Amino acid sequence: MEWLGYALIAIIVPWVINALNKSADVPAEFREGKTWLTYGLPLKIFSILSLGFPLAGVLYFFFGDYESIYEPMGFTLFFSLISVPMMLESFLVRIAFDDEYIYCFSPWRANRQVAFSALAKPYYSDAMQWWVIPTESQGYIRVQSFISGKDELLERVSKSQE
Repeated sequence: MEWLGYALIAIIVPWVINALNKSADVPAEFREGKTWLTYGLPLKIFSILSLGFPLAGVLYFFFGDYESIYEPMGFTLFFSLISVPMMLESFLVRIAFDDEYIYCFSPWRANRQVAFSALAKPYYSDAMQWWVIPTESQGYIRVQSFISGKDELLERVSKSQE
């Protein structure tokens, strides 16, 4: 029966990755005079479901049979370090742009408004799987691979470089 678990993983993991990729291929939303990049429903659902792992660690901490307290604490901490940032990213990070500026809203740093004239050429980070747009004085704008509208933003940034 062990093969069943491997078979389910072999089916579910590619399906989840495909769903995440397809949700990122959706065009950006236009509202309030701005074009908004958004994370799709599959990533939001996945981030909510991923919170089940730290929750399981907490339940194991209170109700499990373990020899050392470090087992449930380590399990909970490990999965919290993965799932909580993913939840924050998928629900709280927002990027918008209009003809003059990129607007960045994030729990990781202060909100920013960056002029297209203050941008350098974007590049893709293979290690982190995101686009990086350097700015003159406000650090970097990072655009995740799984966010919709990234193609429109990168096209607009490229036009500002000409």
